[in-house]
Amino acid sequence: GKFGIILIGVTSVISIICSSTFIWMLRRSYDGFSTTQNRILLGLCVSDIIFSSQFLAFGMFAPKELDYLSWNARGDMATCHITGFLSVIGGILGPFLNASLCVL
Repeated sequence: GKFGIILIGVTSVISIICSSTFIWMLRRSYDGFSTTQNRILLGLCVSDIIFSSQFLAFGMFAPKELDYLSWNARGDMATCHITGFLSVIGGILGPFLNASLCVL
């Protein structure tokens, strides 16, 4: 419903702000992006930004034919495919980068 989409949109904004702040902190650190760990953390933050960016429009990217199912649906099939692509890319990169941090 409406409350769920607004809640997801607000948490995605918070997630993007936190990931951007973490990238800024990594860039300003003594090592910068010269270490492998910092590069993997950079990739993890970027994948989180990619994954969270699909929720920024508060459900507007859902096809308008699904208005009965999703509040604020105003998109078409192209926007649906774009959000699906962002979801898959961010959803796959995150766990793989997290696993590589565990191995490191």
